[in-house]
Amino acid sequence: MTWLFGASSFKVAGREVIQEHLLADGGFAYVYRGRDAQTGEALAIRKALLQDSQAQQAARLEMTLLERLPYHDSIVRFLGAEILEGEARKLQAVSLFELCTGGTLFARVEAVKQQAITAAEGSQLRYCCPCLPEAEVLAVLRNASSALNHLHAHGVIHYDVKSENLMLGADGLWKLGDFGSASERTFEFEPAAPRKVLLEVEEFVHGRCTPIFRAPEVADVHLRWPIGHKVDVFALGCVLFACLTGIHPFPMDSALANIQARYQIPVEAELAYASKLLRWLKDLLQRHPSDRPDAGTLSKQVQAFLAGEAPVQEPEEHHPTPAEPDWVADFSQLPGFDLTPEAVQKSTSSSRLQLAPVTPTRLTGEGEMVPTSKESRAALPEMVAHPETQTEAPETTVPAAVHLEIIADVPTEVKCPPPNALDPRKKLNDPAKQRKHWPIPCLCSSTRTRE
Repeated sequence: MTWLFGASSFKVAGREVIQEHLLADGGFAYVYRGRDAQTGEALAIRKALLQDSQAQQAARLEMTLLERLPYHDSIVRFLGAEILEGEARKLQAVSLFELCTGGTLFARVEAVKQQAITAAEGSQLRYCCPCLPEAEVLAVLRNASSALNHLHAHGVIHYDVKSENLMLGADGLWKLGDFGSASERTFEFEPAAPRKVLLEVEEFVHGRCTPIFRAPEVADVHLRWPIGHKVDVFALGCVLFACLTGIHPFPMDSALANIQARYQIPVEAELAYASKLLRWLKDLLQRHPSDRPDAGTLSKQVQAFLAGEAPVQEPEEHHPTPAEPDWVADFSQLPGFDLTPEAVQKSTSSSRLQLAPVTPTRLTGEGEMVPTSKESRAALPEMVAHPETQTEAPETTVPAAVHLEIIADVPTEVKCPPPNALDPRKKLNDPAKQRKHWPIPCLCSSTRTRE
């Protein structure tokens, strides 16, 4: 494998370069430290093995995109690339970039977390908060948002923004690199987009976006939400969350977490960092793409914040106060209560009811209450016709309409409706089941049957 560790010098894109030690590796790509043989300039040499024609086409598209993209100080500078033939006549894409000596943002966060674990004397930490200093977090956000704004302005979507692809350059600026997943393709779905279109988008996304950094519209294309530059904005929100807490906002083993975009900011972060940072974090991690800011707006806001300019007044969340009721309970007209012993005794003695003699009654099959004696039944029509002949009861006597007493010993003439009459739709023969089907009174004046 001389293409991996072999020749110390070779020529790429008109430059004579010297390959030195390995810096990083990932899958089929390896990054070495190198230098220009003539100028001595430090370089980063990336070699990627091209296994098939599809890989060759992807490599050529990346080279074309990088050659056409104007220079930006927050993007790793591209110095040239070429497809060469390596050992056993295998093709490899060799690309030259500026060397970022400060390492990746991922390594920086991990170093701070390790220091916190050491200081905690081995105790388990759910998160490291505060993680990076606020000034460093703002520098990351400023450079990353500026880089994305530059890309999006030229119609390029990175599609793989993550902590490993942000590197600290020799000039002290954080730079966005690794454009192997970058593309100019975006997707707008019709409400009734066919399944074939969704499968094509899934194939495009597969292997291009790191799963835990995927926006909801990428994690589940069946949402049929537009896929474009807001994908990079959501991924930047994941990076910002890691800078503040030392952990990722979504579990690494759950795609559903990315689709739902549900997370929780530790209380320590709310106390340690400026509220503006937390507001940006919530905006970047909005579930729907239309609710996230674009990179240009974010970049301007961060620049204004760092310059000390007065930020634009954001509308505060207004919670309407419940309207006061137009009525007030007034208990002034209610009778007062005298709780002295004399008043209580007087009230008790005067409130005793003198009940008039009650005429025995019985219940007929039709449900009517009639007197049981012949004399009472004969006098009933006359009493109704001549009410003035009735003996007046004292004022404290309960009215005659209330004076009805049901005799406990019901005569044999009483005809009670059979259980089946309660619900004619059901005919039950089992007495044990009949008890379960008595009607239950309801406040809506209907009859329900308890099964």
